[in-house]
Amino acid sequence: MSLLAGNIALFFITPSSSTLFSSFSLLAIAAFAVLEFWGIAKKEKPSFTNFWFLLFIGGLFWVAGDTMRLLGVKALVTIPLYFMVYLFAVAAFLIYIGGLLQGKRLVYAFAPGIVSGVFSIFLFGAVLAPVALSPSLGILEKVVGIGFPLVNVALVFLSLFVFQSNLKKRGGGAKPYLLAAEAFLVLASAELLYMGAMFGRLSIGIIPLLDIAFLFGYFLLFSAARERSRAIA
Repeated sequence: MSLLAGNIALFFITPSSSTLFSSFSLLAIAAFAVLEFWGIAKKEKPSFTNFWFLLFIGGLFWVAGDTMRLLGVKALVTIPLYFMVYLFAVAAFLIYIGGLLQGKRLVYAFAPGIVSGVFSIFLFGAVLAPVALSPSLGILEKVVGIGFPLVNVALVFLSLFVFQSNLKKRGGGAKPYLLAAEAFLVLASAELLYMGAMFGRLSIGIIPLLDIAFLFGYFLLFSAARERSRAIA
């Protein structure tokens, strides 16, 4: 929380310092979260059907992306790394939701579907159309440029689904997944807004604020891992 508070304070005092500080903060939280993911996965048996193991694999790309971002590497290199993070997160949520659907909780898909549809409309005009029509981008760049926002929209839907399904549950067992859903809802939404700013559909001035949103999302994800660690200790 001190990292989050410090970043907010720096944003209002010196925005340029805030960006640098947030880069260090994001990398630090990502590294600690990945260690937590691995600790949980080891206790629950690592496998590609384990929610936390999938987050651990995605987290390795997460740390790599944040390291390169801190070193000033161009977005064309870091975006594919973050793309892999969100792909593994989507896989983790799909596996978790597979268990929920055995209880036939399809009603929870209604509200996430509406929100995801609104995001999709924004997405098409702000990101997908400019990327698809750009003559300066190669095939791989177009695949990542179109696939990355689509994965984020899927993650918004899945996060809301998991959030709703755990909201009324009693006991601490649901809390880690509730926090993870909140984390990826914040992160995926921030990514979509960031892409809108990069393509000139939103003011570029929102980027320092999005850095704070990313930091908050990272904090929520780390909190989710800590809650799960305590539950299985």
